[in-house]
Amino acid sequence: MEVIGTVSKAAAHDPETAFQYTSLEVEALGRFARERMEDPRGGFLTTFSGGGRPLPEPVKTLISQARSVWTCSALRAATDDALFDRLARHGVDYLVETFLDAEDGGWYWSAEPGQGPASPPGRPLDRDKATCAQATAIYALATFAAVYHDEAALRLAGETFDAMEPAWDSDRLGYRETSTRDWRPAATEAARRKTLATHTHVLEALTVLASLTGEKRHRDRLAQVRDVIVDRMIDPATGAIGDQFAADFTPLPPIPLDRLWEGAPGTPGPPPPWPTTTYGLALEATWQLGQAEGVLLGATPGPAGAAPWGTQARWGVWRDHAAIVNRVAAHALTWGYDTQLGGLYARGPLNGPAFDTDKIFWTNAEALVGFLHAFEVTDRAEYRRAFFGIWEFAHAHLSHPELVEWHVRADRDGNVIDQALGDRWTGGFHTTRAAIEVRERLRRLVARDEAAEAKGDLAAALGGPSPHIGPSRTI
Repeated sequence: MEVIGTVSKAAAHDPETAFQYTSLEVEALGRFARERMEDPRGGFLTTFSGGGRPLPEPVKTLISQARSVWTCSALRAATDDALFDRLARHGVDYLVETFLDAEDGGWYWSAEPGQGPASPPGRPLDRDKATCAQATAIYALATFAAVYHDEAALRLAGETFDAMEPAWDSDRLGYRETSTRDWRPAATEAARRKTLATHTHVLEALTVLASLTGEKRHRDRLAQVRDVIVDRMIDPATGAIGDQFAADFTPLPPIPLDRLWEGAPGTPGPPPPWPTTTYGLALEATWQLGQAEGVLLGATPGPAGAAPWGTQARWGVWRDHAAIVNRVAAHALTWGYDTQLGGLYARGPLNGPAFDTDKIFWTNAEALVGFLHAFEVTDRAEYRRAFFGIWEFAHAHLSHPELVEWHVRADRDGNVIDQALGDRWTGGFHTTRAAIEVRERLRRLVARDEAAEAKGDLAAALGGPSPHIGPSRTI
């Protein structure tokens, strides 16, 4: 396998060099996925040792298997590698055979691994319905439909949207976290909560679904979820977005959720007694809001969402998107970004220094896209610098020097705490998506810089004062 190598500081701040590196990274991540992801028992392998060996997976979850379908579909669009055709179809078939609830609609949460291609699929284990996982199934199926022009997959994505309708709170808006198999409210405190993670993943799913179907009900719900995040989850005073909320969107201290990953080796102590924010997730929400805005304004996405959905000329048409992004990105930059060493901290309070200064693969991957999006829509140089600071840290410490996939977790100084490549919730989804998104955005940034330099406009090339927002603007 070709080795990309370590990024030097000088190269890390050159957009053209970063674009060339990221282009190689997309190809390398594609090789990793193509050569290692398929599980001979059925479905996909999602977590590997630091040396790339598959780690034991006694349970298959819908969320990781659906994300693997998305990964294969997106890599097909991004690399034009036809070898992903069989893998993507294999993944869709596995989802339907193993997780689809033909009686009550939607998808089970988890199942036993199968025993091989000649054996029946694994037995479902947890039949309850996590809204986040239902959204991930929609995202995977709609993306597969976009890449392969598959009407059956698109129809199944639409049926999943219909099935999860009972999880929508028509009085207070938003989706509850978990439902029983037959879509009744689950009895636990965690199931009743509303979370940024779930609404961000519903947003990304409905963005693709609405762009493909154009149906009013999909577009209307996409707009409602967008409004929930902007109006009820973003703190207008600080720009922070809380992790967990009560049914009426009062920010709450975090508790372990019923089915979603909470913490990893190295996570300090129990959950704190006050509301928290996950900086990378907040930044992920901002660029997903941009994707949604583009679709609601009529933009046509590229296959798998590989290119940004909107255009620079459209930012801010809906409720001043640039000001919203600036508010959230400024909070993440102030409290979450490591100005000394680069990289993004894991979590902190809504207003104050981070309490978990470790650097996690998926939050740093999302921060790459988030800060680059913030620079695109605000022209603020500090977001461009933060992008390159995270990019340099991640490729120096998180990215495997030969396999290219990222280790799960490092401490603040860059010492790897969790050597695994991918985890059982995300696999290589976040790193692959970030590489594809960053490549396309850097391509545009290079063209912009070249045009600015040709005009002698050095301030514009480096990121000058924003034409969209003033320093005192608020959302």
